[in-house]
Amino acid sequence: MGYFDIRAYDSTRTRLLNFSFSRQVWQDSSIYLAFNKELGENGYSAQIQFVMPFGTNGSINAGVQRDNNGDYSPRVGVSRTAPTDGGLGWNAAYGAGKNPYHQGSLNWRGPYATLAGGTYGNEGNTTQWGELSGSLIYMNGGLFPS
Repeated sequence: MGYFDIRAYDSTRTRLLNFSFSRQVWQDSSIYLAFNKELGENGYSAQIQFVMPFGTNGSINAGVQRDNNGDYSPRVGVSRTAPTDGGLGWNAAYGAGKNPYHQGSLNWRGPYATLAGGTYGNEGNTTQWGELSGSLIYMNGGLFPS
């Protein structure tokens, strides 16, 4: 449970009430419930999601979201995290409803760097992104990748 009272730089105030709950329901599968309400405003948002692991580092999820306007959006997704010792990871998701949403990404974890990229958004408003991260350490007169 949570209560948030936020005052922005322009003196506007937002008060949020949040309740979320997660529980393992079968083997390693889980169900997640969330409810959010902005106090002083009409409407509320809510979500229910079922997550089921598969294979090594993978999971499938399905659920429904409700926005403040009362519109419902069913969502499905599948993902596989990159192994900690290196390899390929990916995710894909789709949300139907009034404003369909999509996302997808690939990431590769190597011994000295991680490379990732993807896309997300809805029809007519998508964002593509890419990222390369790693470290170079200068120590005792030498340069070392990490």
